[in-house]
Amino acid sequence: MTDNAYDVIMVGGGVMGCATAYYLKKADAGLKVAIVEMDPTYEKASTPLSDGNVRVQFNIKENIQISQYGLEVWERFAKEMAVDGEEPDIAFRRQGNIFLVDEVGREEAEEGLALQKSLGCQVEWLTPDEVKQRHPLCDPAGCVGGTYGAQDGTLDPWAVLIGY
Repeated sequence: MTDNAYDVIMVGGGVMGCATAYYLKKADAGLKVAIVEMDPTYEKASTPLSDGNVRVQFNIKENIQISQYGLEVWERFAKEMAVDGEEPDIAFRRQGNIFLVDEVGREEAEEGLALQKSLGCQVEWLTPDEVKQRHPLCDPAGCVGGTYGAQDGTLDPWAVLIGY
């Protein structure tokens, strides 16, 4: 391998590519990592087009665990990515997410809720009346309830990308 060769070439930047490159370099500072992005302006990339929703409400164990780890990363992101004392503001906040559930989706939602709770997630089942009381703008008509994840929230995907 010559001095100009790369150890790792990431195809596709965005938050996932940049985060992967960051953690590879963090694990081994000597690695030569390149990111190849088809759209270097990120104008049409998925990162800036994302609404920046982060949640633990999934029905697959690995997805929940990835999200739990991600939420830990977002909590410390500004300090970890600070440059010369200047911390990026990714506008991370945990305002929660609610998913309304109809009768058809009830069993699947309850199974997901049980799995999420077993993994330590702060999630709960809300009756239609509780949905309306806590979230007056939600109309639970036709729903048997909803799942609410207090840990869920939002962030600014573009700011995360720039932070990495």
